[in-house]
Amino acid sequence: MRCQFCGWDNPNGKTTCEKCNKPLTWGAQGDGVLAEGHDRPTALHPEGCFNPKATVRESVAGGVSETVREELCPKCGYPLDNGECAACGYSSVKAETPVVAAQAHRASELRKTVRPIRKGDKEGVFTLTPISEETGEPEGTSIGYEGNEVALCRDNTDPKNPTITSSEQACITFENGVWGIVDRSEYKTTFVQAAREVELRSGDLILLGNQLYRFEL
Repeated sequence: MRCQFCGWDNPNGKTTCEKCNKPLTWGAQGDGVLAEGHDRPTALHPEGCFNPKATVRESVAGGVSETVREELCPKCGYPLDNGECAACGYSSVKAETPVVAAQAHRASELRKTVRPIRKGDKEGVFTLTPISEETGEPEGTSIGYEGNEVALCRDNTDPKNPTITSSEQACITFENGVWGIVDRSEYKTTFVQAAREVELRSGDLILLGNQLYRFEL
């Protein structure tokens, strides 16, 4: 039987509401005085007494009995109608405010995993400046890069140059304060001009003029 005061569904045979302890009928209570009504649902009981999120009632349709679960208002405990409470005006379907949406976005960003950098290490920063083969002077705008491992390709160097691999031409790394480069091109077309003494290792390639040599130990 549904309580006329708070809307709580009670088992058959109950004379008082399990939730608000009000009589389940308008009949006399003890000394013949009508039960005192109230204009809104009672407050929720402490946790463990009742489930504030749902109540179960029996519904019979076409001779078939089924259990129907109803959502209750988290503020006053009154049954919700399409997510809205007729007693206190609560709505569970109201759109998020811009502040709430921004806070949710920031929380999502904080949950993303990033590549770990050892304490004391710095993020590498470098630039690449196009140089003319004829004059040796800059012939374009310098390109800035940031990261301890940067993959170079046609898109992030010179999009109009078909001799640079479109997938991955080379990889520049920065580790323990030391810069390095590794060729990743299909036709092995990444070279470094030796402007200072460079450590050679077995398998390194050396371009002398237009002749390529393999250095081996």
